[in-house]
Amino acid sequence: MLTMIIRVAPPKQIGSNASSLTNEPEMFVLSKSVIKPDKETQLLQASTRWQKIKKRREEQVQQIKNYYEDQTKYQKMMHEVCEIENIEYKKQQALDLEDFDTAHKYAVRKEKMEKDYSDLSSRNFEEQGRKEWQQLISVLQQESQDAENMAECCQAVKEERQRRIAIFSADKERLYKETVEDMEQQRAGIENEKSELAFDLGMWNQNNADLEERMEEAVQEETERKKMLESKSTAIQLHIDELKRKLKQLESEQATVSGELKDVETSITIKLAVFAEEIDECNTEKKAIEVRQEELQHKLAFLEDQNAKIEKDMESQRATQQVDEQELRQLVTHMEQAKERAHTSKIEQSILSDLLDLMTTNRDQTVTQHEASIRRSRESITRKNHEIRLIQDKIYHCEQACIDLEEDTTKITSKLKSLDKLKKLAVQNGQFEKAGSVSIKINAAKSALTKLKESRDTQEDIKLAIEELKIAKGDLCVLEKDLGLIEDNRKLLLEKLKQQLNEKLQNTAFKTSDTVVTLLKYELKSIDTQLSNIRAM
Repeated sequence: MLTMIIRVAPPKQIGSNASSLTNEPEMFVLSKSVIKPDKETQLLQASTRWQKIKKRREEQVQQIKNYYEDQTKYQKMMHEVCEIENIEYKKQQALDLEDFDTAHKYAVRKEKMEKDYSDLSSRNFEEQGRKEWQQLISVLQQESQDAENMAECCQAVKEERQRRIAIFSADKERLYKETVEDMEQQRAGIENEKSELAFDLGMWNQNNADLEERMEEAVQEETERKKMLESKSTAIQLHIDELKRKLKQLESEQATVSGELKDVETSITIKLAVFAEEIDECNTEKKAIEVRQEELQHKLAFLEDQNAKIEKDMESQRATQQVDEQELRQLVTHMEQAKERAHTSKIEQSILSDLLDLMTTNRDQTVTQHEASIRRSRESITRKNHEIRLIQDKIYHCEQACIDLEEDTTKITSKLKSLDKLKKLAVQNGQFEKAGSVSIKINAAKSALTKLKESRDTQEDIKLAIEELKIAKGDLCVLEKDLGLIEDNRKLLLEKLKQQLNEKLQNTAFKTSDTVVTLLKYELKSIDTQLSNIRAM
């Protein structure tokens, strides 16, 4: 929380009258600053940079995941590359059978597989993988620096906020003490006024009692006479109600008594007139004392109100201080998190560098020494399989030609026998023209038979093709054996790398890093895919 202190003008000295208490005391008010201090701005900038680099790290991990997925796809495509030749062969067979729909399907499938394989094979996965890991290491290095910068900014802001809070608390405490001392002085003055007022009130009560005593002494006889007459008047009034029949007499007596009573009251008024000035002075003093009492109550009420305001302000300050302390605790937490992340990033950076060296060494052995040989061997095997299929097709066609030749020879031989019988029968019956016609057919059949016998070289072609097929299959066995040896060596290196990575994955230091564990699992999954492809061959 960014705060600043606004100081109000100091209060005037509180005097003895009520108007002096209307001045507001010195106050400190916490308000939000529109423009953040430089350290707060630096903290905000450092926090933004740290958040960005954390996001960049997550994106880079995702990029590595995508790389491994593409690599797995490429490995599967390499395993299925010979399928392209099979599809081409099946397409050619469909064309020979004039099954053009099937041939089109095979052509589309082959084109897609060749495009996917071409796109993936154009990428240098080993170099790309190394660059992706190095990029992640660079990101972790930057994250470590940003996290350290974040921790330093947090520490600076923490110290600045603690300093401001300490200054504010000290000023607030000083103001509170000054205000309390000022109010105590006012209370002491009010107590003095209360003592003076009580003394004056006591003197007034004493004077008033003395005045009343002297007034009573002056009219004591009249007062007693008045009381007696009042009692008698009351008794008479009661008898009036009871004694209706003596009304006139009693009314006469009442009139007499009333006249005497008025005379007495007039006498009292005349005698008390000499005390009128003293009574007025006494009443004036009483009113002045009452006014002073009212002013004193106003002063006390104002002091109580000011005391309540101070208490409320102190309560607000305590609440604000609690919020500041809470924000400081959060700041310390963020600082600790930044320090921890900086430390973790350095560890991850070191671990990933070691892993990259380990995997680069093993991958160079498996890829540089074996990948090219494996690719050449697979291409040679594919070509040899294609050659074998061509030889097998040649043998098939030669054998089919031999069968057709034997069938044609049998047919012509049988036909010659039939024609010879017809010729002999025609000669015996004297049908010489028919015999001549049959003789021509016999000569044509013999000529055709001679040509068939001359074409028996096809059998030799079959023998040569079979020998060629035998040699090709022998070459294929040698190629497959060589490929098997290369794959076995590659398998041993991959299993060794897998064992080393699994051992590192079990390391406690590695388990604490989610990034390292994630990347190790990706690499192990890639190795498992390669091993599965090797076993499937």
